[in-house]
Amino acid sequence: QLPPVDHVLALLKTFKSHPSTVLLAYGLGQIDEVETLCRAAYFPTQPMSVGALTMMHGLLLFLMIEWMLHPDLNIPRGVDPQALYEQCERNFDAGLQFHEIWTNPTLENVKALRIAACRAQENSNMKRSWTIMACAARHVLNMGLHRRGSYTNLPEHEVQDRLRTFWTIFGYEKNLALTFGQTSTIRDDDIDVDMLMPCKDSRFTAWDESLISFVNLARLEGQISERLYTARALKKSPQERLAIVKELSRGFDHWFLYQRPQATAETIYPDIYDVLCGKTTVVIYYSLLATLHRSTFATIESAGVITQECYDAARQGLAAHLEIFPSVRDFREGRLVNAYLTWFLLYGSFTPLVVVFLHSISVFDHSDLDLLIRFQQSLEEVVEPRESTLRLRNACAIFSSVAQAYVGSRTPANEGLRTQHTAVIRRENVHEAFENSQNTSHSLASERSAAWDACADVNVDEMYTFVDNWIDGSQQAVDLFNVEFVT
Repeated sequence: QLPPVDHVLALLKTFKSHPSTVLLAYGLGQIDEVETLCRAAYFPTQPMSVGALTMMHGLLLFLMIEWMLHPDLNIPRGVDPQALYEQCERNFDAGLQFHEIWTNPTLENVKALRIAACRAQENSNMKRSWTIMACAARHVLNMGLHRRGSYTNLPEHEVQDRLRTFWTIFGYEKNLALTFGQTSTIRDDDIDVDMLMPCKDSRFTAWDESLISFVNLARLEGQISERLYTARALKKSPQERLAIVKELSRGFDHWFLYQRPQATAETIYPDIYDVLCGKTTVVIYYSLLATLHRSTFATIESAGVITQECYDAARQGLAAHLEIFPSVRDFREGRLVNAYLTWFLLYGSFTPLVVVFLHSISVFDHSDLDLLIRFQQSLEEVVEPRESTLRLRNACAIFSSVAQAYVGSRTPANEGLRTQHTAVIRRENVHEAFENSQNTSHSLASERSAAWDACADVNVDEMYTFVDNWIDGSQQAVDLFNVEFVT
């Protein structure tokens, strides 16, 4: 059953005059495509595919979320936004149940899957997001969207639509592949299509350029996975690995200095653009550098070491978050907090968080402890946090408490020595730190953080197992989401 036509028309009319920030931020194009889909659904001249219907309801779902979050976008009397949202959600989820969406490589099915992957990530279900995006990536390969030949004789607007679809799938899948320590489906050396052209409307040009910028970043993310973390890559000599890390580090530096998104005087919603595409890139940059340098000495039997470059990047990543978070938190009454946490902080910050924690208990660094505590406290300021934010906050609470119990009573390392040498992570230190925390974690949690449930038993053993495996490289930082913090 389709949503009431007059309600949908009111929604479309609103975003015709007030371009959707959600469509811009996700690279989903303009409202014109939503209008075309709705026209085909409500005034059909031929049967509409399941993929097109599913895609339509997914786009309406995103627009409904934005409609409800912006009080300045007046909702007409007689329209129940929550009921309309729930109906679009039911229809979208029902569409995803059709086998055709997952097996038939069409443009509409790819776009529907991309929306589903975004929703899964926003709902803290990263594994589902990865599964969906991997399917979408296989679809675009089967359609030949990575090859120039598939664009022959197409009108220019269709060419750009397909290029946008391909490159958004490419970028998102590369990011998820690195997050999960997997090999991406789309290989760089199998692509010969051009990059999409930014929109000629100067209001939207910078938004398209931000998509291009993040695609360039995704290429570097893919190289981290493929050149440093595959089974074959782990057999490389330390000298080979170090050369690759230095090469990719220069690539990240070039991106940060010359390819980061930049708004112009004509850019629509420049303040939102600055939050989503400007300030957050500093956090992304340092988090990826920490992930890159973590792999410097990785082998099949990885030694537990933290290089100075890895440690510096990790600290700067957490510090960058602390610097920008107050402005993100206060921006338009916190409307972008969950977007920032979901898409920029939560998954990228895991590696810096673990690195700083391990460094603190390896060299008894009190400044690390202070940084962990301040990072944790920033997450406690989030109003109505999502599940993923709560889990990261709980992880921070455990790390902070374990580090405080172990490091707090120790003599700090000599500052000169600490800044000149690679830190060796000794398993006995990690074991001793968690063992020591067993008797102190509850009291510390109640003193330092509201993040832990005072009535729950903190599952320190689960966290210890995670950290122990992470040292060997057999555990990805995103797997913190699978740790049961309380029992």
